Amino acid sequence: MNECSLSVKMLGSFAIKSGSKTLMLARKRESRMLHLLQYLLYNYKNRLPALKLVDIIYEDEEIDNPIKAIQVLITRLRQALLDAGLPPREYIQFAGGMYGWNPQVPCRIDAYEF
Repeated sequence: MNECSLSVKMLGSFAIKSGSKTLMLARKRESRMLHLLQYLLYNYKNRLPALKLVDIIYEDEEIDNPIKAIQVLITRLRQALLDAGLPPREYIQFAGGMYGWNPQVPCRIDAYEF
């Protein structure tokens, strides 16, 4: 298994580095996906209920099937992480209706160091 350690910059402009490589993740049209990634990383020590993520990401929007909407967004985010060059791994875990960042993926997050 490939070891992956991420350096996450949340203060100022958002950026993720894996080793010396800065990952290119989202375009403007994918802002929900980027917002979800930022929220999961900031809360990387916690598991978050799917409905809480729906409330955070979609705010006051009317969604016909909110659980399905977050599942699709998570699937897109997982693929985007791989497409950005991260080694194949389960970065976002799901268990018991809760999502969370994989605690086996070390992250250095500037917002916590500040």
